Amino acid sequence: MQRILLTAALSATVFVNGFQAQAQAPATLYAATSEDTLWAGNIGSLAAAWLSVGPAITVVGMAALDGKLFAATADDKLWWRDAAARPIPWQYVGPAEKVVGLAALDGKLFAATSDNQLWWRPATTGPIVWLNIGPALNVVGLTAFDGKLFAATSDDTLWWRDAATRPIPWLNIGPALKVVGLAAVDGKIYAATSENKLWWREAVTRPVPWQPLGSATSVVGLAALR
Repeated sequence: MQRILLTAALSATVFVNGFQAQAQAPATLYAATSEDTLWAGNIGSLAAAWLSVGPAITVVGMAALDGKLFAATADDKLWWRDAAARPIPWQYVGPAEKVVGLAALDGKLFAATSDNQLWWRPATTGPIVWLNIGPALNVVGLTAFDGKLFAATSDDTLWWRDAATRPIPWLNIGPALKVVGLAAVDGKIYAATSENKLWWREAVTRPVPWQPLGSATSVVGLAALR
């Protein structure tokens, strides 16, 4: 992944009722790539500036929660590391079989698998059994925000369901073209595509347009964290 020039300030001075205040810095996107590298970039109004922050080997799904990154790998294992902007070793957590999408929310990890199933487990750093909570058909990207799961599928569609630990139907909420990774933070969904582009849309349960954000090359897993 080539480093992209930052086109938006990380923070800005604003005035509220005549008093100077510091605007909140953007959230951070994390991207694992097919070159086995982990990248981090602050989300600005126009683009992300990507910086290599260590290895991420054979990742097939990634999620972020409470200052941690979780990654499922092609050898059916789950790993975690601190979400720091520097190289940190990944630590083994336990099994994560056939994962094609990973999401994290409210102390839980959710995984969509290649056999079209959805699973959950607590987002702890020790081995715990995954529990099945229904179908998740042809998923290519999974994320979570505000009590909801969002999934992009191989037929270029975006779906949502409540992030409950029981079977619930998925509902269609519009297109999601050529997605290879999803992330969500601050009311927005971010999508990396097979065309090496980064897009965003509002994390709402109705069709809304996707907006271009920048480049994201060779992504195999995407996560976001404030």
